[in-house]
Amino acid sequence: MAQNSTGNSLIKFLKHINFKNTIKKHYSSTLNLEIRHDAYQEGDLIFAPLNNDVYQLAKIISCRVIEDFSESAKEGEDLEYYVHFEGYNRRNDKWVPHKLIYCDSEEVNRQQIMRRDIQTQQDQEEEFLPNDEDAGMDDKSIKAHEQSTMFRTIEWVQIGTHKCEAWYFSPYPEEYHKLDCLFICHYCLSYFQCDEDMERHSQRCDSRYPPGHEIYRDDKVSVFEVDGAKEPIYCENLSLVSKLFLDHKNLSYELSPFLFYCLCEYNDEGYQIAGYFSKEKDFSKPTDTDSFSPEKFEKERNYNNLSCILVFPFHQRKGYGKFLISFSYELGILEGRQGTPETPLSDLGHRTYISWWTFKLLTFLKHFSGEEISVSDISQQTGILQSDIIKLFESFKILRYQQGDHFLVTPKRLLKTLIKKAGNPGHPVNPELIHWAPFEFY
Repeated sequence: MAQNSTGNSLIKFLKHINFKNTIKKHYSSTLNLEIRHDAYQEGDLIFAPLNNDVYQLAKIISCRVIEDFSESAKEGEDLEYYVHFEGYNRRNDKWVPHKLIYCDSEEVNRQQIMRRDIQTQQDQEEEFLPNDEDAGMDDKSIKAHEQSTMFRTIEWVQIGTHKCEAWYFSPYPEEYHKLDCLFICHYCLSYFQCDEDMERHSQRCDSRYPPGHEIYRDDKVSVFEVDGAKEPIYCENLSLVSKLFLDHKNLSYELSPFLFYCLCEYNDEGYQIAGYFSKEKDFSKPTDTDSFSPEKFEKERNYNNLSCILVFPFHQRKGYGKFLISFSYELGILEGRQGTPETPLSDLGHRTYISWWTFKLLTFLKHFSGEEISVSDISQQTGILQSDIIKLFESFKILRYQQGDHFLVTPKRLLKTLIKKAGNPGHPVNPELIHWAPFEFY
């Protein structure tokens, strides 16, 4: 992923250029387009290269002048436009030089019709376990979020030896904005403006693993539990760098209510973070213990077993996203609780969860040899919330209702097909290697 599940309550702070031989450009502030007759206007639909010179329909968001551009340049060539590609996530937004943009009115109209047809098909597909990334926000809040995070102010990020393009805006201090590349320590997550500062820090930094308890280790990865109240600087740094790859909607700066579970690859040099998930402490306790009642507890109970999840882009396609999801449920099983991720999920997180739920639940049914089993029994054995189980079964049309009873229609051939479509189960979690106790018992 950037896998990517986003939750409302967590710290919502929270590719193609080799910069080694690139002369740094200097830019003016955003340009008033009306004063330039040779400029495209804000809101114009144009065509721009998305990836590998493949042109896609895009909308002009803003414009800037490259101030050190040659005075002999042709009209418009000293301009760059920030564009949003229609039908694509905001992580693909980018600055594109004027000379790489073209406009064809007939083709724009044709592409708009095609996009409407594609959007209709996508809306129909999303009826299967729908996910609204703007859930809980009104139009004013959505617009405010998009305005405040419109531009990526950091183009590239280097974490240890891994370098990749940033996807979204992150609220680093202002002096770190407009950098070609932000350098981050792989161990303590401190951040620097240049490679020389990073090198000097590396010579002094004695951190070799996240500042918490190691609660899991197999032959490839390790997991550390870090308390946001005890390690606020590390957790703040983790939130800032994760925001470069997560398009959170709300901002909250309180770290102490959260635990962070940091997934690391390890070698002789130390434990390098590959991803993490976070969750609230004591997530099932009632909010008002003085007036406790079973009915009120059930109504107020917070079932979220995960608030935020991220696998860094350079560690994706290793099965780590599904590993983190599995790990969150294994912790819930150890607590004797069923859980669900905090919503809304990111687009990548939503797809990963559907894939994981599908593989986990249908594999469970495939190996079940009894005659009867309740949704409650499945929930207790998998840790998955009953409502999520029912939604998934209903979406596959294998949960039927007849004469007052629910029953599952699960021919082995159908299960095999659906499990195959779910994809790889991810890096496995061995529950026997988890050495952990719930937070309230520390």
